[in-house]
Parts: sequence; structure tokens; C-alpha cells
Amino acid sequence: MRRSFLGLALAAIVVIGGAANPGVLVYQVQLVRGTDSPSAPTADSHKVAPALAHSFQNVFKWKHYWLIHSQQIRVALGQKQRTRFDSDREVEIDLTDPAKRTVAAFDRGRVVERTICPRGPTMTLIGRDRDQVSAWFIVVRPESPK
Repeated sequence: MRRSFLGLALAAIVVIGGAANPGVLVYQVQLVRGTDSPSAPTADSHKVAPALAHSFQNVFKWKHYWLIHSQQIRVALGQKQRTRFDSDREVEIDLTDPAKRTVAAFDRGRVVERTICPRGPTMTLIGRDRDQVSAWFIVVRPESPK
């Protein structure tokens, strides 16, 4: 009896917890560097997943893609959320339009790229050249509900 009560209590917490934020979407955001160098650009960076690298290699000229920073962002519907990757780069996800997702990349506080796409499961990729031998990208992917 006690176990079944605990099971029901846990199930209620999960249902209540899931319903508490129905207007919040979760995104995985990543700062990636593309380069021809086989050496990691920073001590804590590592190669991006092969599937992501393959999608980059079909479009861009770089041979190697390094994950510099990765985190989750929670964005309330009708709101914007901005997060900083490092001292220079930030990303903002804007869900103020009910049908669209606007993603803006910032470099040293200035918007350098902005893209608008339908809100949905598609990946957003924005960025620009870092210098003559590398580029940086911000990848934004919606997280699947668990």
C-alpha cells in the first residue's frame, strides 16, 4: 500500500511539474569553430558529433569543426532569452511571434547575423568568419520533450 502511494505521489509530481511550464521551449545552443587545423582551438574544446560535422562539410569549406561551448536555454513563449557563450559571443532566441523563431548572433555586443524561421523542429545555424583561417557558428536546436 505504501509503495503504491509513493508511486502515485511521484506520478502526480511528474504530471504537475510537466504542466507547470507548458509555455516554455528548451533549446540546445552550441558555439562551434570551423577551421582547417586538426588541433583543438581551446583546451576544453572537442570535435562536434560526426552527423553535425557532415552537415557542415556539405556547405562550408572547413575540414574540422570544434565544439567550444554548449548549453540549454529555456525560452518562454512570447518572450526572448539571451545567453553569453564567452566574452565576445552571445545568442538570443526570440519567440515573441507565435509562428516564428528569430535567432540573433552577437559579436562584442553587436548583432552580426539574424535569421527568422518557422517555429518547429528545424536546426538554425548562423555565424561568420572569425579570421582568415577560421569561422564561428552558433547552432540552435529544439530539445525533444522527454
